[in-house]
Amino acid sequence: MLEKYKKTILMICIINCISGFLIGCTRYKDGLMIHDQTDKDDFNALIEEIEHLKPNDIDMVSNDNPDSSNIENISTTKNSVPKKIPIHIDGQVVNPGVYMIDEDQLINDLVLMAGGLTEEASLTFINLAATVSANSKVYIPKFDEEAPIVFQGGVDTTLDLAPSNVSDSDDGLIQINNATFAELDSLPNIGPSRANAILSYIEQNGGFSDIDEIKNVSGIGDATLDGIKDFIIIN
Repeated sequence: MLEKYKKTILMICIINCISGFLIGCTRYKDGLMIHDQTDKDDFNALIEEIEHLKPNDIDMVSNDNPDSSNIENISTTKNSVPKKIPIHIDGQVVNPGVYMIDEDQLINDLVLMAGGLTEEASLTFINLAATVSANSKVYIPKFDEEAPIVFQGGVDTTLDLAPSNVSDSDDGLIQINNATFAELDSLPNIGPSRANAILSYIEQNGGFSDIDEIKNVSGIGDATLDGIKDFIIIN
């Protein structure tokens, strides 16, 4: 490509120099045409400069260069490729599991990738229009489940998910071993991450035997336990 530009520039310079040479750079003496030596030196210096051109000295991108548009298109395409992120979908879908999905896609797209919903699936607590979040888990509950057991991303935050697993005989305290995600999330300073951690601990260990055992859950210490112990009960 550089040699092509060198030749083009060289031809233009030669033509211009010859034209100027014939028109204004000659004089006659004693009937003979004598060229100005200074013009010859300038011309030779120009040729030598062209021969030593480097790639950085030439603007390789122009509107007439078809390669430049291709390079731009390739760069744009590369930058526009969406990032793939892993999402775990479980519950009432045909093919539960971990899927790689574009980061800007919706929960609905993830459900379709998993083969769609089963006949027992309930979308009461699911916002299919929500976008997916990297490394999160989506749980599709059954109709008889009051709230998603484990769910990150796509929860319809406009719904009023009031705690329903409350003991009438214990002054409205939440039965921690049977609590739902929504109930745990409603406790002070718990939030989605700690709620999921509590549910995972219950699933792996069969529940808590006393309130202090809750501190075995990752992310829960004395301060967090003090904030929730008046709202829960071990059953």
